[in-house]
Amino acid sequence: MTQVTDEPGLEDAMGGLSRLYAVEFDSLAQRHLADRVRTPLGDDPLSAFVAILRLSGLLAETVVLTDSSVFDGCLFHRLGPARLLQLAGRAQPGGMGLSYPFEILSRAPNLEQSLLHAVRDPDEAPDGRLRMYEFSALDVPEPERVRLGERLHLVKPRELDKRVAKHGVTEGIAQLLIECCDAPTLPVSRMQSGWEEWIRQDRAGRLNVKVWPQMGKYGDDQAFAWDPVTAMHADLKTEVGRIGLDWVFENRHLRRTEIRAFLRSLLPYDAPDLSADREIIEFWYNACYVRALAYAQGAELIEFVLGDPGTIQSRRLLRRRGAAPGGGESRRVLLPPSLLRQLGTMPRAVYETVLYRNRDAVLSWRRHGDKRSMRRIAYGLLDAVEQPNPKSGRRIAMNSALVVLAAVIVELFDTLPLWAKAPLVAGAALAASWEQLGTEIRLNGQLGAVIDVRKQD
Repeated sequence: MTQVTDEPGLEDAMGGLSRLYAVEFDSLAQRHLADRVRTPLGDDPLSAFVAILRLSGLLAETVVLTDSSVFDGCLFHRLGPARLLQLAGRAQPGGMGLSYPFEILSRAPNLEQSLLHAVRDPDEAPDGRLRMYEFSALDVPEPERVRLGERLHLVKPRELDKRVAKHGVTEGIAQLLIECCDAPTLPVSRMQSGWEEWIRQDRAGRLNVKVWPQMGKYGDDQAFAWDPVTAMHADLKTEVGRIGLDWVFENRHLRRTEIRAFLRSLLPYDAPDLSADREIIEFWYNACYVRALAYAQGAELIEFVLGDPGTIQSRRLLRRRGAAPGGGESRRVLLPPSLLRQLGTMPRAVYETVLYRNRDAVLSWRRHGDKRSMRRIAYGLLDAVEQPNPKSGRRIAMNSALVVLAAVIVELFDTLPLWAKAPLVAGAALAASWEQLGTEIRLNGQLGAVIDVRKQD
């Protein structure tokens, strides 16, 4: 269920969620999720990603993505369009099939041209330089992806132009990465296949792609205010790390690949304390960067607690409460630990049944942010994912027997004093409501995600 901390009644006043962007949709965040050994959402990153997609689609009327989330998202590539549509698509009215649950904001009219513009600035002269772009969908170690982005920035656009003219966009970029940037052939080929699958969906008119002229031209003061630099200093171990943090904040308008390249130079892998500080800074910066993207799209940001609650990254979310210095409010999403895991593996038919049975509550939550509606949805999800337990069945039978026994005692043994009847009656009543009490306790859950709602102008 979703709650707002510290101020009773604030949740209802804030209204619902019409547009939502998740940190985990970002291409770099997808790579981090794919590389984790285990998360609270389970061992399988694909199931975890499906859970995030499903919950986001349930919470908001419109799930928002950027073009790079799709063409450079390793989990979008691994799932593929057909499987993702089957697992997380939305049923259309009148039995018209499924549609993708997201809107894609793009720097070009279609996904293919958007991919090209990510690498080549259309205003750049042929003898200029390509953009520094780190392909997160490329299955190579992180340092190699950063180096490839740096090498790409040294290549002249005419090298790409002639390959694209001869082979098309996807083949042209793939050949350039292999021939000019020394990228390994097999991972590039797999990434190219992912591009082409999603581009085919776009050409067929199945993706909701909207041109976003403001791509890369967004303000970030409010976005960074949720995680102030002053609050981050104490999380770092080294003075060099704090210097790096301040530098990143001052240069936050640079391209993300440039910032990541700088941090790897300042805080290298072979120094454990420096490397740990670099990871903390990158998680912090990435959350702020994606929040700025979300706010520029008129969306709220949800960030899932995917690590150990004791890690720095999780503590950063745990301390997010109430209002941000730059305006806006934070909502804390509390869920039973097992619910998101099972949401990612729930059969399509079961998921659709939950949505159908709770359709009024879903609509009320999206429009008004009514916490009672979210509670109804949480009950529906719990009911769907929990299987009958033989012990539970025996307990229910025993509870019923206790209730009957209590009634008999009250009725027949009316000569007993009240103090003798009360404990048995109270015990029977408690036993009879044990299942409901357990559900109430589980619905309190633990922190599963935080939604940062921007200041409304």
